[in-house]
Amino acid sequence: AEETAVAAEAAAALEADLGRSLDRLEVEANAVAASTEPKEMRMTVRMAAEKAATQARFQADYKAAEEARMATKAKAAEAAEAAAVLAEAAEAGAEAARKVARAGAFREGRKKAAEQQVKAAEAKAVEEAAAAEKAKRELEAHFAAKAKATLDAVQELYFAEKKEKAAAEGEQVAAAPAAADDLGAAAFAKAAEDDAKEARVAAAQAATEAPSLSLVEMAVLVAADLGLDETLPPAELVPVATEAIGLEPQGGPLQAQLQTLLNELGISPQPDAAQRAARWAEHVARQQARGEAPPEKGDSPW
Repeated sequence: AEETAVAAEAAAALEADLGRSLDRLEVEANAVAASTEPKEMRMTVRMAAEKAATQARFQADYKAAEEARMATKAKAAEAAEAAAVLAEAAEAGAEAARKVARAGAFREGRKKAAEQQVKAAEAKAVEEAAAAEKAKRELEAHFAAKAKATLDAVQELYFAEKKEKAAAEGEQVAAAPAAADDLGAAAFAKAAEDDAKEARVAAAQAATEAPSLSLVEMAVLVAADLGLDETLPPAELVPVATEAIGLEPQGGPLQAQLQTLLNELGISPQPDAAQRAARWAEHVARQQARGEAPPEKGDSPW
């Protein structure tokens, strides 16, 4: 539209110039016609005037067309430059969009990976808990069966000894009881209770004289309760466990320091059979959770 307006203005100016030139030529032609010169002279002058007018119109048209072409070329260059700027801006926007998309995909991938790791850890924890519970039940059943067998053997020996004594004295002895309400069972229960009392008194006396656990066994109990490395020597374990509990550094014999740690953790250094079985079950479960081979039954430090 701008180029058309420029061309129209140029054409109007050219038309005005040509009009003025034609008017002037017409005046001159009239003057020549009115003169007394021959007719051939007047024709020559008119043809010269028409030729000059045609040349002037042609030059004006050419100049206007050239100016319009140059203007169009300049505008085309400006438009191309603007288009290049827009294309560069569009490419930058597209690259930014791609970066945002890649970042979103990366975050989504990390989120999914974290969720999968959490699920795997939960599943592993459930499996380890189930394995520990199973090992505990197996050990409890094993020790219960062993205790029953021991009790049966003690009962059999008790009645055999009693029978031998009675035979030596010429008395009759009833067979071993088969039910809990038999008189022999009551006698055996009383005798077993007396024996248990004597055993408890002996155990108490032994406990006051010397500890029932070695330094290594005490160190294993402390490490197991705090989740530390159970293979650490007692001398290396004591400062680590003391710091983990939050106690001041101790002095004195290593055995006394381990006893202090056991007291702080509420662990009895002289456990009964049930406590030994529970500790052994926990020890086996931890080794299985770490992927280690299960220990032999005779390897229990308790």
